[in-house]
Amino acid sequence: MQPANAVEHAMASIFGQMKLFDIRENDKVLPMAQLAAVGKMLIDKSVLSMMAAVGSSMAGSALHIAAGSADGESIAALNLMGEAFGDAASAALTLATLGLTIGVVLHYVLPFLPFMYFFFAVARWVKTIFEAMVGVPLWALAHLRMSGAGLPGDAASSGYFLLLEIFVRPVITVVSLVGSFAVFTALVMGLNSIFVLLISNFAGADTTTANAEIVGNLRGIADQFFLSVMYVLLSYMIALSCFKLIDLIPDNIIRWSGAGVSSMGASDNADDLIDQLQYQMPMAVRYFAKDFGETITEGLYKPGQAVGVKAQREYEGIKHNIAEYVDQYGKISRSDAMARFGKDHPENVDAALEYLTKEGHLKRDGNDFLKTKK
Repeated sequence: MQPANAVEHAMASIFGQMKLFDIRENDKVLPMAQLAAVGKMLIDKSVLSMMAAVGSSMAGSALHIAAGSADGESIAALNLMGEAFGDAASAALTLATLGLTIGVVLHYVLPFLPFMYFFFAVARWVKTIFEAMVGVPLWALAHLRMSGAGLPGDAASSGYFLLLEIFVRPVITVVSLVGSFAVFTALVMGLNSIFVLLISNFAGADTTTANAEIVGNLRGIADQFFLSVMYVLLSYMIALSCFKLIDLIPDNIIRWSGAGVSSMGASDNADDLIDQLQYQMPMAVRYFAKDFGETITEGLYKPGQAVGVKAQREYEGIKHNIAEYVDQYGKISRSDAMARFGKDHPENVDAALEYLTKEGHLKRDGNDFLKTKK
């Protein structure tokens, strides 16, 4: 379906080039590689968008500065064009902020999650060994109580299960890493197989029998964009839930023995730190992009805008003062208008007289401009 308007054309040119709409079709690549590639392309496009915002801000500032040197109604026209470039820069910075935030999460944070969870799981195992070295003397003292069934008794039996956990945790951690990748890949492949069915039912009709126009409207550029964003978000949430298995399985595997003891690493706060990274890094990127945008606006656009706005206010003031003078005294000569209102910008006096005459507020009589009767 061809884009129907300028907005859809822009979305198609920006997002269509990076194949965001076709991510689900590329089933020959691992889902992790797909999401990382989308994140990289989002970052590249966001950097280009920032450069476009810089250029647009400079163009808008130049137009405002040109308005400061212009006269008459061309001041307003140049200021209007400058504001259009300024608004375009703001829109580009908004897209860049969104793209950078999502791109950093997909290209940097997401591929790093399996390593981080695995690395901290190994570090947790090392810490459990140190804990066991410290706790063995206390465990030995527990053998002095012989009450209960079995050779060690009830007091010391829990220590054997904790010792067993130390031996099996490395193997379970590696198995969890492999299993998390397998579960993630399987879930994303399942999502790919049902995603078309899901979005096709949004129109409330079967795509095999529905009117082609209904289906075409559903698959418009805007729908493709937002549904693709939803697909990426779903894949990211699936990845988060799967890779947490690297920690969850080793921490909870001991409960299958029925020992009733908690894992040595269950109280570790490494998971909380990883979760904080997932939220804080995108926030940091968003604040960086926001500060960058404010710097562009304050440093490149605002000074030129101030020049153009000042020139337009002076011109509007001259028109207002001439109109008030003629309303009070009935007429004004060009030389009198120059002497009274054109000391700083005499070219604006001629432009104001011409504008007021054209609009019917004044009537020219030689060098005089008379008040029109209404």
